[in-house]
Amino acid sequence: MRENFDLHRKNHALRQYEQTPEPTQAVWRREFLATLAPILQKRYVALPTFGFEDPYYRAFVMQHKLAPLTLDDYLAKTGLVLDADERRALQTR
Repeated sequence: MRENFDLHRKNHALRQYEQTPEPTQAVWRREFLATLAPILQKRYVALPTFGFEDPYYRAFVMQHKLAPLTLDDYLAKTGLVLDADERRALQTR
């Protein structure tokens, strides 16, 4: 179930990202680069472009820029009901 929730979270974030204007995405890429160590900055600067498909950038955007899909939203969307132990297990990473 955890994998399914994670997949829904990524798809939720991707839909938001695709609706974000390119100038805003460019600002986010610059902000992401500013968080990296110099050696990693050089790696990304050498790329012609990078976006949501990059796992490190995607994690940055999902954590700092996009509205997350909450567990409660996911459960409501899927019609699932969890007991307290199952809910705790899903909320811990």
